[in-house]
Order: sequence, then structure tokens, then C-alpha cells
Amino acid sequence: MFQATAYLAQNIPAPRDRLVLVTDRGAGSRRSRPEFDEQRLAGLLLATTCLTPHQWVAEVLRTLRSYAPRMHDDATVICLDWNGPPPPPSRRDARTPDSDA
Repeated sequence: MFQATAYLAQNIPAPRDRLVLVTDRGAGSRRSRPEFDEQRLAGLLLATTCLTPHQWVAEVLRTLRSYAPRMHDDATVICLDWNGPPPPPSRRDARTPDSDA
């Protein structure tokens, strides 16, 4: 979709970051409508920050279909929210069943 984009490896994101992946090989071909491009995806990201990942994926698919109503190709949409590492186990959680005796 973004042929001129350079992709770089990055460190683990900070808590409350969102990682998205959108691919659609055929949405930009054979139509007179504007292309669903990087700028439109960025605008969609900004307009939908309050959605859960599941809701966000549904909204992106709905938007992609509005640009290519008869998608003859596959589309992949993934949205992951990173909320930080899990909290360390509490002392109570760390006890084994035998430690209560």
C-alpha cells in the first residue's frame, strides 16, 4: 500500500501505544475514487483513538470497503494495544498450596 515507505525495527513500545498493520494489495487499483493512502490511515488513527482494537479493526474494514466496495483481494488489519508489562505477582499469589500448612 505504501511502496515508498521505509520500515525500521524499533524498541518495545511505551505503555498505551497502539501497533497497527493494514495491508490491501488491490484496494487502489481499477477505480476512479481517491486511494486509501497513508494520510487517510493516519487521519483514521487520530479520529478513532477511543475505540478498542476490535472496534478499530471493524472501522478500518468498513472504511476500506467504502474505497473498494468489491474488494477482489484480501485485506489484513491487525490492531494491538500495549498497556505495559503485567504487574509483578503479589506475595499472596506467589504462595504455593503447601505454604499454607
